[in-house]
Amino acid sequence: MKLIIFEILSLALIPIILASRSIQFFQDPAHPGKCVIDRNIILSPGEEISTSDICGLIKCAHFGVALITGCITQGVHPTCKILGYVNRSAPFPLCCEKKILCWSD
Repeated sequence: MKLIIFEILSLALIPIILASRSIQFFQDPAHPGKCVIDRNIILSPGEEISTSDICGLIKCAHFGVALITGCITQGVHPTCKILGYVNRSAPFPLCCEKKILCWSD
């Protein structure tokens, strides 16, 4: 039973561990209290949007403040190289997946 609970908690923490977070201001006097990401994306507090432009999730808080969750910086073993993203246009967090090539010495 303890093992199952640990596995469930571990799976629940994966999105948190595999993401970076920042807070940004998207205020616009024409839309008070909302997050104006651009002229086509205006979010009310509590709304969120996944965007492939930054491969991330933008969640609007109050007063134009938004929490942005994106991909974490990834390091690899010295005998490996990151080749790029698998599918940058996939929804977040799937867009964070990278192609990695490893070789032996």
